[in-house]
Amino acid sequence: MPKAPLFKKEILIGVSFLILIPLLAHWLFSWMGFTPTDEGFTLAYSRRLLDGQVPHRDFIIIRPFLSPLIHVPFVFFGGAYTFWLSRLFVWFQLACISWCWVLIINRTMKFPFSPGQAFLAAIISFAATAHSKHLTAWHTIDGLFFIAIGLVLCIKGRQIHKLLGYFLLGLAPLCKQSFIFVVPLSLLILNDWRQVKYWIAAVLPGLAYVGYLISAHAFFDALFQLTSRTEFLSAGLLQYLSKRVALSFTVGYLSLWLILGRFFRSESIKKWIAILMLYGVPLLGTAGSLWFGVLAGTSLGLFGILAGAAAYLLTTNSGPQTWKRISLLVLAVAWSASISGGYKTPALMSGPILLVLTAHVFSLQKQQRALHYSFIIASLLIALSFGVARTRYIYRDLPATQLTKSLDEVLPGARHIKTNPNTFDFMRDLNEAVKLVEAEHKRFAILPDVAAYWVKAGQQNPLPAVWPHADELSTTLLMDRFVGAMEASRADTIFIVQKVEAKELARGFVPLPSNEYYYVVGYARSHFVKVHETNYFELYK
Repeated sequence: MPKAPLFKKEILIGVSFLILIPLLAHWLFSWMGFTPTDEGFTLAYSRRLLDGQVPHRDFIIIRPFLSPLIHVPFVFFGGAYTFWLSRLFVWFQLACISWCWVLIINRTMKFPFSPGQAFLAAIISFAATAHSKHLTAWHTIDGLFFIAIGLVLCIKGRQIHKLLGYFLLGLAPLCKQSFIFVVPLSLLILNDWRQVKYWIAAVLPGLAYVGYLISAHAFFDALFQLTSRTEFLSAGLLQYLSKRVALSFTVGYLSLWLILGRFFRSESIKKWIAILMLYGVPLLGTAGSLWFGVLAGTSLGLFGILAGAAAYLLTTNSGPQTWKRISLLVLAVAWSASISGGYKTPALMSGPILLVLTAHVFSLQKQQRALHYSFIIASLLIALSFGVARTRYIYRDLPATQLTKSLDEVLPGARHIKTNPNTFDFMRDLNEAVKLVEAEHKRFAILPDVAAYWVKAGQQNPLPAVWPHADELSTTLLMDRFVGAMEASRADTIFIVQKVEAKELARGFVPLPSNEYYYVVGYARSHFVKVHETNYFELYK
């Protein structure tokens, strides 16, 4: 097919995908589930920006603040539908990530996917990327969003596109620090590392960030917060030395050795090895992982298969240069995304990993009509399994059929969101506790797990952290700052302290311990006086 009609079809299919798929997913799934912990975590920071607070200086945030800045419009304009509309944007981000990687793979590998197959590939990537991950504004998704769009521009030949692309790549570390590795690795993989102008474009966002911090007198606060914890050893290294990754790495390496090497002379045997190990097993494994809600774990296996295939290409100098380039790009981004405290898995890049493996097979077996028919079946199976996953494995909530309570009655900004009866009762009881505080004409602070309440609360959060547990306040300096703020607020603030663990609400009401993880809870209980209590909260001053 001539290039001009191909690109026109690509644009039409892409626009259709980016409109229809997010809207369909939003209509089907966005009403499902709520947890007062992670939900609204980023949006609560967005609210603080709207309140005029300076990040790092006025409040503690252990990641750069670009993600909260991106989501400010949804807090400002969202009204009663804030959480629901925010979820629509996240669906759009996931769809955009998926479609961009289809474009990157197609243009890098000389179009292994026809326009129709590209749409199916994007469906597969979307389902695997979103899997059963809880749907909320999140820094990792924001970073992957910038990276995907940036790489689409970087692989184009024109200099202006590359400059803009590397600038967007430079925005990703301002969402999550671990994406800092993507910038130099992309420059190396795409062979642009000799061009100083591209390095400058990539570091400009970071320089602007530092300049803002200095001008706002927040530089040293930011330095202490952004370096307060790292998961590089556990998430970035040790988990990739597991037996699961080693086994899948071996599968990927041996598959390409058998396909591209001279072990078999029979092209028929080579064809079936390629189809089975690099195509059938990953696609069917993904469908099964979605169905049983385990993709967050099995995605390490997908990573290992692609890493093994890439290792064979590099060590034997086999296959086209573009195969090596696209494999390394996907692996670099997936690895960077997995360096996390709460979600240390490459699952959010499962879709692109699958597509690269599939593209390798399609490039080798272009004339296999049965292969293309099976791709339709695989996309249907994965889409079906995705639907099962989204309705059955809802993060810290019950299956969709048991979500019978609308949050609109108990949480401002949560219209069209439903949850289980326990979480509903918990949030309703929180409202009663807030009313008790307001009756005394005092400010209230909530400890420790209800970040979502602050998104549309009637007052500003008087304390410097929205989710004050040991992961967010991991150094003595940060914990002392938070406790100091509690003491400074003693005269005019009543502390609403949970009795039960918010993360366990779907299963029942589990007493909240006063352990090191919830140090601030123990501090409130031992240094302040209890003046009232409700079913699930105690009030201290």
